[in-house]
Amino acid sequence: MEAAKRSANYRLRHSLDEGHRREVEIFAALFDTEDHREGITAFLEGRAPHYRRR
Repeated sequence: MEAAKRSANYRLRHSLDEGHRREVEIFAALFDTEDHREGITAFLEGRAPHYRRR
């Protein structure tokens, strides 16, 4: 959620193209986090995820 807010705020202050580029960068960075792996693992195991903001 925090990343979505940062992306939205950035887009308000910059051009559409720059905002889209930044959104793609933030989205890509989220795939390399412990929380992302935990979310996928929890889904596959059929349990609620335990996020640690990492």
